[in-house]
Amino acid sequence: MKFFLLLLIAFLPLMGNSATLEYQVDKPSQLYIGTPFHVRVDITATANDTIYAPRQDTLDAFIIHDIRQTVEETESGEIITHLDLITAGWETGSNEFPKLEFTVTSGDNVQKLTTEPFLISINTVLQDSSATPMDIAAPVWVHLRFMDYALPVFVLAVLIFAIWYLIKFLRRPKEAIEPTAPVDTRPAWVRAMELLEALKTKKLLEQGRFLDFHFELSMILRYFIEYHYGIKAMEMTTSEIRFALSIRDKQEKGWIMDYLSQADKIKFAKHTPTQEISIDALRELERYLTDFGKQPKGE
Repeated sequence: MKFFLLLLIAFLPLMGNSATLEYQVDKPSQLYIGTPFHVRVDITATANDTIYAPRQDTLDAFIIHDIRQTVEETESGEIITHLDLITAGWETGSNEFPKLEFTVTSGDNVQKLTTEPFLISINTVLQDSSATPMDIAAPVWVHLRFMDYALPVFVLAVLIFAIWYLIKFLRRPKEAIEPTAPVDTRPAWVRAMELLEALKTKKLLEQGRFLDFHFELSMILRYFIEYHYGIKAMEMTTSEIRFALSIRDKQEKGWIMDYLSQADKIKFAKHTPTQEISIDALRELERYLTDFGKQPKGE
């Protein structure tokens, strides 16, 4: 009898906080970059419970565009909260959708409810479904004449002569050393600020060209990284920059990668930012370059 009493006392906290979670994924048979799919979550709790859902943000390779919520009350008095997370992917390949965590509070009791991660395959572009296979045409016999042989031989001879003459010309000693183009020795942040000022004069935001505006912001930051940290940032993807960029200040590297990732989302996921977000992105980059210029030399 004592054993059953102790067992009942041990399970009392769990009985006081008995929220449950169910979820399912609704998506088309083929997913492409920017194609939305739904993650539907049902949380069953009591009327006195408070549910905290994840904020609308990026989940690794996925973007939560919207969270729709409806509430249903059952005959037993339980409250079922239906959450519809409208999500899209922006990286191709097989990507893991991370677990979602919901917090349910009832008085002093706090319960964590989580979903299981799952894999989603995202393709690059849509295939042309209207294309149908065509039959291979039968071979056609061609009767060649004398000029059909002579003309290619003549062209080949001219080409060989031109290559020989070009090699001979390049091997001649140069009479004078050609002047080299002047090298810009200014700090990278100064040159990047100059590009930023030039971007302002283009007035892309006033023209509604948000995609071009964020692309140029990204290229200015890549230009600074390339000439200051010595990596080919303008030719690399964001993932390649993450592995190649070596900075002791982890906070600075985190800011750089977040900034480039946001630009990639706008470019590849066709996420249209507002003018306020665009102006904030411009000010962030300008503040970063200005603060960088204030650092003592050698840091």
